[in-house]
Amino acid sequence: MCLCAFLLLTGLIFLSQSVYALQSGDFYYTVSNSTVTITGITSQACQLTPTEVIPATINSMPVVSIGDSAFHGCTGLTSVTIPDSVTSIGVRSFQDCTSLTSVTIGNGVTSIGSFAFLNCSKLTSVTIPGSVTSIGDYAFYHCIGLKSVTIGSSVTSIGNSAFGYCISLTIVTIPNSVTSIGSYAFENCTGLASVTIPSSVTSIGAEAFEDCGSLINIVVDASNPAYSSQDGVLYNKTMTVLIAYPGGKSGGFTIPNSVTSIRESAFFNCKGLTNVTIPNSVTSIGIDAFYFCTGLTSVTIPNSVTSIGAGAFYYCNGLGRAYFNGNAPSMGAYVFYNCSINFTVCYTAGSTGFTTPTWYGYPTAACGQPTAIELSSFTAAPKAGKVILQWSTESEIDNAGFNIYRAESNVGNYVKINDALISAQGSSTQGAAYDYIDTNVQNRKTYFYKLEDTDLNGKPTMHGPVSAMPRLICGIGK
Repeated sequence: MCLCAFLLLTGLIFLSQSVYALQSGDFYYTVSNSTVTITGITSQACQLTPTEVIPATINSMPVVSIGDSAFHGCTGLTSVTIPDSVTSIGVRSFQDCTSLTSVTIGNGVTSIGSFAFLNCSKLTSVTIPGSVTSIGDYAFYHCIGLKSVTIGSSVTSIGNSAFGYCISLTIVTIPNSVTSIGSYAFENCTGLASVTIPSSVTSIGAEAFEDCGSLINIVVDASNPAYSSQDGVLYNKTMTVLIAYPGGKSGGFTIPNSVTSIRESAFFNCKGLTNVTIPNSVTSIGIDAFYFCTGLTSVTIPNSVTSIGAGAFYYCNGLGRAYFNGNAPSMGAYVFYNCSINFTVCYTAGSTGFTTPTWYGYPTAACGQPTAIELSSFTAAPKAGKVILQWSTESEIDNAGFNIYRAESNVGNYVKINDALISAQGSSTQGAAYDYIDTNVQNRKTYFYKLEDTDLNGKPTMHGPVSAMPRLICGIGK
């Protein structure tokens, strides 16, 4: 054989090993520099073989990588074992393996690619070994059955949306090796109740814990140089920026006087938030800051605030009034979009920048400040042929009394149902308990109620709504 023919032949052999997929058993693979990348699996095995053990070697060459989309959409796969020889798991490598319940990741893997296990809906637990240094964007996104994750001690970065929509996830431990947590990293992890941020984390992306409806506690290690926490709320180190309020907390909240900025989506979908006190130190309220806080009925914007981001109070459909203590700040679009049907911007006499009859499209009135009522509870209890409304206050200043309003939908037309003002019983130092029985109702029909307190000058403040469906109990009208 001439030298040219020999070189051509060896070149073709090398090309076939480098570019064209070869097959060994169920697996397709390529070879580069005497190492193997698994690139796919036979269609029959993809759909019909429940357990796959990826070999550590093929033809005496080490298997070092799971290629992009190698097992994508293998709906028959229930269990997979990745050997220690593998160092990287590629992009979308196991995406949409919707029957996958168990994965063993070898101790040689250093990176898990973006979308690697996206939508593996039956995966219940994952142990990420100590060899892994990075978890890619959307790596375990929408693994809705995932209940627990053990993250190895070498991981330094958790990618954007890495565990987003893992709605069954209840426990995750972030090791002290992690320095960055991506945006939306744990978005909509509705089963997560508590998160601890170690001292190593110096970067947390936007809305990392957004829409975690059971989350009540974010704890930051005291030695962390970038972040801090107080009463379960996440701040920057100096507590000048409020970053995230846990979505599962309920009741009222007073923002500390050190805070100057409320970060975007800080209170996103905090439906249990009933009132918030914003101090005079705050100058800016971020985009979507209080988005979908349906429990808010009124909010006071201090005169220190100069800007309010777009959608800041979007879809706060219980919000009846926003009281502005100072001149009009700059505002983005849709700040109070889809608030209560009777929503009003209230400004003080002598302030500038507000227009009538509307400002940014919202009705305005020079209605001053709300009454100083600290409401501790407002409930509706269904009975047969009636609804019992009860509320209590911690204190009352200049309160004349209360009115009850009822509607047949959350955002419906609320109509006053009490004949006369329910007289105030509390004082500035002592609250009181009240009740009202609504008998003009039908069983098996849901009613919505709002409570209005009115000050001595006739200025009202709305609270609620709450709802109840009256019904027969064992055929007895109790």
